[in-house]
Amino acid sequence: NTKNALLWSAGWDMSRFYPTVDHIYNKLLSLSEEYKKEDPFKAKYDIKTKLDNKKNIFDKKEKSYVENIIHKTPPIGGFPYNFEVKHLLDIMANPEDNRKADEYEIYQHEIPQQLGRNSICYSYMFEREFGVSKPLWYDTFPKEQLKTVNLTNIDYNTVGKYIGPWACPGKLEDLHIMSSEDTIRDIIKNRKSITRFGDGEYSMVVRNHIRSGFQPENEELSKKLKEIMFSNEDRLLIGVPDNLKAEFNKLSIYSSFWSRYINNFEFQLVDVHNVNKLYGSSMMSRFYVPKVDQSHVPEYIKLFQGIWEGREVLLVEGELTRFGGGNDFLDNAKSVERILGPAKDAFAVYDKLYAEVLKHDKSKLVLLSLGQTATVLSYDLYKAGYQAIDIGHADIEYEWYLHKSGHERINIPGKFCNECGGYKGEFHDDRYEKQIVARITHDDDSNNKKGKSGKKEKRGLLEDSEEYDYIFSK
Repeated sequence: NTKNALLWSAGWDMSRFYPTVDHIYNKLLSLSEEYKKEDPFKAKYDIKTKLDNKKNIFDKKEKSYVENIIHKTPPIGGFPYNFEVKHLLDIMANPEDNRKADEYEIYQHEIPQQLGRNSICYSYMFEREFGVSKPLWYDTFPKEQLKTVNLTNIDYNTVGKYIGPWACPGKLEDLHIMSSEDTIRDIIKNRKSITRFGDGEYSMVVRNHIRSGFQPENEELSKKLKEIMFSNEDRLLIGVPDNLKAEFNKLSIYSSFWSRYINNFEFQLVDVHNVNKLYGSSMMSRFYVPKVDQSHVPEYIKLFQGIWEGREVLLVEGELTRFGGGNDFLDNAKSVERILGPAKDAFAVYDKLYAEVLKHDKSKLVLLSLGQTATVLSYDLYKAGYQAIDIGHADIEYEWYLHKSGHERINIPGKFCNECGGYKGEFHDDRYEKQIVARITHDDDSNNKKGKSGKKEKRGLLEDSEEYDYIFSK
């Protein structure tokens, strides 16, 4: 009967795993709207009662049955939904193809939910090459350890190699995000690059039209950021806010903001995250003001400075950023050179910035502090062979630490800070001036038109929130 799926013979492989009531309930949720209306506890109790009495789950009079499973070979044209790995990669390469939109939704939502909740379904999908390249448990752990291994504490950096290329999380809490400390250690130990996503990048990706203080909305930038989110590079970390997970969010003084943010945009954001990926923390650069406990900041700063210890550094920054200028943050670097870009709408001169960096040797460590443009530029420079670090607001956090501002964001004279009203005060530093090797500016006003969307932009996350403009910036 095509209307009522046969859970055993048509759906799952029973050779290694046996289903729980939760497995069956989750599968039925994807098959029937009726089950979504019922109380979960009552629905599971009814399922268990029917199974105990060998009754058909679909309320038919005949008894349920189990028969030997025959693995079917997909026809040349494929089943109605073709879940073969090659087909999945083809769809991922053409996400804008409307003809494949329905199939893409199945890949992003239905399959990940089944794989994440149903070990039986996982086995079934693997044996048919339905989006899973290797069996997670069989190849990673000895058989005798399967009953004792804690899958919530495994090394996802290793295990991720054995899972299919993409699976959206059921919720953002399911993501695997390293701590800021582990993110930095990974960068130092393995010479990795990192591109980071904060509020401005997310707003560009999901197109919620929330205004950035220094980068107008831009369709080309949005597409590039989405490409980065869907990328899978061995030596490139994708940094996302660790506040997406409760265990990290509780350590921040802005936890209530993050709860509201997730509440508003989680449905859009899950579509651009991979539950099978290990993310770095984009909050690695936010190490002082947001921290509830600031007692470990000195040790963290020392760890952070290890990124450029003894390295030749090339800084790509806004003309008023002055990263490390007037302080000793970069003093342990072998040398420092600077390419200055516009303080606002740097993406309008993106090609010039990229070309200017390519004039430098690939042995140099490239640090970028240029808003959303830095996110894209760090990705492209990594692809070009550089180690590129999207370093963000780390220097401002260091200044706040030096000024002992506690949990207060204060203006630092001579340095642009979008969170404190922009640029105030004068700046004089001869050493900084000598480090400048190039300046990239807007040629004329026409360049700025590239970033204008023509759409009305929202001022804040919520109608009653004045915090958004500065809290979530990376």
